[in-house]
Amino acid sequence: MPELILINGAEEFLKEREALREAAASLARSVIRYSELDGLSEYLEESQLIPLSGESRAFLIFDVTSVPELPTGERDFLICVSTPKKKLQDARASRVYNFQKLKSFSDNNEVVRWILQEGDSFKIDLDRVASALFVSSGGSLRKIFSEIRKLAVLVPSGTIASPDVARSLLCFSAGLTPKSVVDAVCEGNPVKALTFYDRLQEGSDETGWIIAFLQRHVLRQLRLASLVKEGLDSDEIASRLGVHPFVFRKFHEPMLGLWSPHSLAESVETLGALDILNKNGKISARVGLELEIVRLSEEARENVE
Repeated sequence: MPELILINGAEEFLKEREALREAAASLARSVIRYSELDGLSEYLEESQLIPLSGESRAFLIFDVTSVPELPTGERDFLICVSTPKKKLQDARASRVYNFQKLKSFSDNNEVVRWILQEGDSFKIDLDRVASALFVSSGGSLRKIFSEIRKLAVLVPSGTIASPDVARSLLCFSAGLTPKSVVDAVCEGNPVKALTFYDRLQEGSDETGWIIAFLQRHVLRQLRLASLVKEGLDSDEIASRLGVHPFVFRKFHEPMLGLWSPHSLAESVETLGALDILNKNGKISARVGLELEIVRLSEEARENVE
């Protein structure tokens, strides 16, 4: 009896790769790809003919909205990859995969975890460069995987990929703003924060822009600490901040306690002085900003832990 395999979800790259893996694992003599959009009739015609040689075939159909008729060959495979919004179900399926979109929230970055797992599959340690890989591609798994394959060529099996090797290979294409630096600071990840910082500074001097974002964040956290000290509930605090209660609970409340009020006040003073130095063209502004990014990141990491 022919074997049916269903692949669902919104993560297109993972779906496509799993389909190709299944096709390779089937050891079918021929692998034939179709799209339901324009190749379904061709599939139906081809799959209902039994090859005289009796060899097995693997039929891959992409953008599937419903399971078509199974092929007639007893040793054939039908691998159906659904559209993002359609979940295929069929009692005849021997395997069903579901690949949901990977999250990249500051407190739950599934893309970075996936990068580390891919490194394991290539027998290289990507722990020191995982953040840079994420920064370089903005969450595009297809591009990240391409970069990992490049690293696997240069990094010996069983060793650690160094930032220097990664920097020589990576093509940074994702659009960046200082928000990425701030998010990394909130994660307590100074390496990631400085990676974003370096990428922003590559094209031109963005010191003032980064200072402005960090100042706004620190002032918001200082105000948040003050509102909490008043004993207000979360809905009232959200109202005072001018954000929806859900947004407050999801993005602001988790940052409570990452920095002490004294530390935040100190940062306001430091960033103000750095802003003046930068506007006067002093190179020391960049050095001071890097040090403040590291300080805030390390304090957040200590309090998260």
